[in-house]
Amino acid sequence: MRLGRMKGKEAVTAALVALVMAALAAWRGEDPSLPSTGMVERVYDGDTLLVNAGVKLKVRVLGIDTPEKDGPYTKAEPFGAEATARMKSLAEGRVVTLDYAGEETHDKYGRTLAYVILPGGESAGELLLAEGLAEVFRRARHPLKARYEELQARARAACRGMWRARCAHKAH
Repeated sequence: MRLGRMKGKEAVTAALVALVMAALAAWRGEDPSLPSTGMVERVYDGDTLLVNAGVKLKVRVLGIDTPEKDGPYTKAEPFGAEATARMKSLAEGRVVTLDYAGEETHDKYGRTLAYVILPGGESAGELLLAEGLAEVFRRARHPLKARYEELQARARAACRGMWRARCAHKAH
């Protein structure tokens, strides 16, 4: 209900609840202007997306780093194309949830830092880590870092994705 249509105590209660929620978000360091959902319009690479959430945000997936694909500023790395293709298959054209759980909401390039949660509730970052198409971004501080490191260790031990080449060297 809108505050303008509420009467007396209802309006005061609703206003107080909104004020408390905003204060809690500010206290926790959250930016209430950051949208919680948006449509992925473009996948730049395995860890960077363009999300239309009323405003267009260049989102860097929090906590992961994928191999680079060939571009104007980067040279292709092994599994860069695969990581990009996988992110496209997971997220492009879909509405995702953005979770701003890291210590920072933007990186040094101005990209929004967020966990990207897919429509089925899966974390895009966790899926890429588990498939060996990403590694833990060591400089990022976020609540799921230990889990991300475990997912990476499992993918590495199972020789998935980019870890396959290192396993082949050990076999010789």
